[in-house]
Amino acid sequence: MDRPEVKINVQEIDRLYYWLNYHRLTIFIYGATFYLPNEVVLAILIVLALIFAPYMLSVLYKNGKRGWLLAFAIIVGIPIGIAFIHSGNHSFDVALHFFPLLMFYIYCYILRFSAGEWVSDASVAGEARVNQEERRNPSDL
Repeated sequence: MDRPEVKINVQEIDRLYYWLNYHRLTIFIYGATFYLPNEVVLAILIVLALIFAPYMLSVLYKNGKRGWLLAFAIIVGIPIGIAFIHSGNHSFDVALHFFPLLMFYIYCYILRFSAGEWVSDASVAGEARVNQEERRNPSDL
């Protein structure tokens, strides 16, 4: 049974694409690793993920990106469940607790490319913005 295609809200997807490409935050975090303790940097990353994830998921849901929601549940949800397992090895448990955070940021990195395609497909102006972003950061491809 075919589902009707949901028309995307170009402004919402464009805003999501913007936040997925927010490079000043990356520069701040990279610089912060030299001046702040690792625990503080990890806390900042966790808080940012907790703030951004609901927004990102709502945009994906409103725009009918069910496959991306399922991918989020698998890529991020399963590691969250695994993080509750304790092995008895403290170092392994600490690494296991941060594995969901790593998977979240990998998911965002992959989503960035698809969001760029959605913006590009939606309008000529969107394609120009995506091309400008790719020219600014050619090493990401």
